[in-house]
Amino acid sequence: MRRLLFTAAALVLLAGIQLFVFTGHTSHFLLAVLLFIALARYPHQFAWRSPSGIAYLIFLVTMLLTGAVGLARGMPRPARPSAPGPATAGQTQGEAGQSPCKSPG
Repeated sequence: MRRLLFTAAALVLLAGIQLFVFTGHTSHFLLAVLLFIALARYPHQFAWRSPSGIAYLIFLVTMLLTGAVGLARGMPRPARPSAPGPATAGQTQGEAGQSPCKSPG
């Protein structure tokens, strides 16, 4: 089992398989949201002040945060316009050797 996990992690890192990572973050985030919904729906069945209850809440918050950060980092970024390169002589003189400031006519 451990060898299978290491193989999957190596494939993700070496081959750049983003789909599997994105799916993992999505399921991680959604599971935490659903567990919080269950806690909100049945609060009387949860031991809020017990050490195990506090540890469970910390675990859920950590799960929610890691899933959200993973989703935010995995989203494709919009393309930025590249900075224009240096102007060439043809671009500064305009067409047919005329200055761009002069109007035809």
